[in-house]
Amino acid sequence: MQRPHRSLQEDLITLLCHSDEHGRLVANLALPEHFEGDYRVIAERALIYWQEYKRAPRAHTANLISDILEEEHDRRAPTFRRLLMSMAELQASINTTYVINQLRLFKRLQELKGAILTAADQLQSGTEFSLQQAQDVLNDILHVRDVIFDPGLRLDDPTPLLHSMDERGAAEFTTGVEAFDRAGIAPKRGSIMLLLAATNKGKSWWLTHLGRRAMMYRKKVLHITLEMRDIAVMQRYYQGLFVIPNYESGKLIEQTTLHLDGDRDIVGIGVARIELDFSWASELMQLELMSRVQEKAELLKYIRIKQFPRGSLSLNGLRGYLDMMESVEHFTPDMLIIDYPAIMKLDPNNLRISMGALYNDLAGLLVERNMAGAFVHQLSRAGADARAGKLTHVAEDWSVVQTVDDVIVYSQTRGEAARGLARLGVDKARSTAGKFNVLITQSYRTGQFVLQSGRMPSSYSSEKANIVEDDNDKEDENSD
Repeated sequence: MQRPHRSLQEDLITLLCHSDEHGRLVANLALPEHFEGDYRVIAERALIYWQEYKRAPRAHTANLISDILEEEHDRRAPTFRRLLMSMAELQASINTTYVINQLRLFKRLQELKGAILTAADQLQSGTEFSLQQAQDVLNDILHVRDVIFDPGLRLDDPTPLLHSMDERGAAEFTTGVEAFDRAGIAPKRGSIMLLLAATNKGKSWWLTHLGRRAMMYRKKVLHITLEMRDIAVMQRYYQGLFVIPNYESGKLIEQTTLHLDGDRDIVGIGVARIELDFSWASELMQLELMSRVQEKAELLKYIRIKQFPRGSLSLNGLRGYLDMMESVEHFTPDMLIIDYPAIMKLDPNNLRISMGALYNDLAGLLVERNMAGAFVHQLSRAGADARAGKLTHVAEDWSVVQTVDDVIVYSQTRGEAARGLARLGVDKARSTAGKFNVLITQSYRTGQFVLQSGRMPSSYSSEKANIVEDDNDKEDENSD
């Protein structure tokens, strides 16, 4: 394996030992193992000196290795004397700007070499576990971001802010819940949007809903499923996109509707009857579906669905899969959907801690890859039993909601479920300080998580949602 250029190591050691200003940067960023051979000995001792005295050893550098220099039979003594003389000569003429700029390359090279050696050691046993460990070591080092060397933003240059404001002018992703979209509560690149809901309350439907909306804007969506089969997720996408009921076609179905005023606030609840001519039970279902898929073939290429066994997907495994999709399939997601992170690979002995760490790492991954994240999480038993779930009802680890940017809580009583109604509450949002609730109409029978939505009036109660006006076949002029 090629050794790092001797002069670069010598330059860095010279700054470490003779420059209070630039040696401080080397002391903060370099580790003894980044150096090789005799340079490592000096680096180890100089770094200890920096920790104790917060300055370069300068004239005391020779004292740091006096045990070697004064040992009559130590064969290293002549080499170290030459190094000391060379460093003394270099300190006055060294190009500090160039050397500091090379520090990033040097640090990265040495860390990568160390990771390769560690991975090679792991592979010696030849087991499946050792292979995973080796992959984890390499993935960790390959995806480290050198944020320390990024100088950050300058207040005398507003260009990045103006560019960001231009990007926010037109929403890149939407939820289809009008009040949310107006308030900027939607998936965004580099952030997590999280839906909290009880078991069997439509979390997976919400994710396919967001995926379909992103697809309509021609955004590439990677949908990771760890709970449902990939075929079932595929069926839900088709069902929602083509409005396919689960029962015989030609049957009239009732659908709850919302009456909205000019401000899109709810002023009443009604019901309409609709007839659908295509269902999964139709005799010509196969021909119908193939025809509709071919019609939208170009659009449907924007979604990929991947199933992993429950508890098998680690963060490094996800990174590796994203790398494969990018390099082999040429598919770089704009949005990452995970259903759901709590059943990824976690430490069973420290579920709470590892859950919080996972969400923190996922947030970092979204920033690193410039993706929007749409995830779901279980409400606790208390939240499931409550009429209105709250942020504090998050299951397992409270730090989960502290990590994410937007948190939506799904609530539904039995009466509301019977009428195809549900409530979505904004409990946390980066874009708005206020909390508010919306009422939505749904039809899981035809794959629709949201049909209509409106801000809930203060007079609304879940008990009254059972009493609705019968619209019969009357057209609702205010429907979305």
